[in-house]
Amino acid sequence: MKKEFDEILQDADLFNDMYASVFFEDEVDTLQLMLSLIRGKEIIIDSVEIQLTIVNTDSKSTRMDVVGHEADESVDIVEFQVILCKPPVQAKRSRYYSINYGRKMLNHGESYGDLQDSALVFICKGDAIGNDKPLHSFTMKGQAGHELGDGRTVIFIDATWPGDRPLKDLMHDPLCSNPEEMVYGEIRKRSIYLKRKEEGMMTVDERWEKIVEERERKVKENLLKEQEAKNRENARIMVEGGALTQMISQVTKYPVQEVERMKSEYQKTGTIKM
Repeated sequence: MKKEFDEILQDADLFNDMYASVFFEDEVDTLQLMLSLIRGKEIIIDSVEIQLTIVNTDSKSTRMDVVGHEADESVDIVEFQVILCKPPVQAKRSRYYSINYGRKMLNHGESYGDLQDSALVFICKGDAIGNDKPLHSFTMKGQAGHELGDGRTVIFIDATWPGDRPLKDLMHDPLCSNPEEMVYGEIRKRSIYLKRKEEGMMTVDERWEKIVEERERKVKENLLKEQEAKNRENARIMVEGGALTQMISQVTKYPVQEVERMKSEYQKTGTIKM
């Protein structure tokens, strides 16, 4: 088992969601470097919250919610979300993140004017947009080309784009699994600690065990929810179809008393409150 763990760890790059979640934990300097290079100005990070996100069984990503400010104080506070992910990356996924993050940013009683500027940064292992360009930056614009000015920016970066570009060296390191071949000292130092030092490797092992346990818990939880939804639908169909109480109870695992309640409610109202 240890040999298998070692092989997985040594082969892992920052698009491995489990490895990335450990790599960026309390790693402010690396994120500060990445965001400063991507934004083209120095970003000072104030706080980082890592979310290991399972969008679905085929699409996993590591999302970092970052609060910071621009060093030149042109913008006091900037909210970032940095998502490392593999294709396919749907454009509407950025909309989903933006909506949910906007709700998180605004506390009860605050006005919309209190919303901070935000940047949603997708670092992708492939061309997310599909027109063979290394970087895409989107803001909301009208038909005449004027900015809406809502403070949102969405950036898609193709880490695998082969040509020369300003972020070429930065994008090399997330794709690289060998610390000795990395370009940036901050990323190389963290990688050496996690992949070469015994203490770092133990840290990865412990965190991965917790992540696996949490995923298994969520899978079981989702399966139970799906089964419950299926049981409710089966019960509704069988009650409306006039099936016998005992049969409905056996199929759906609902107690006889609950099935009788459903039948009584359906007879009175024509509907069933599940």
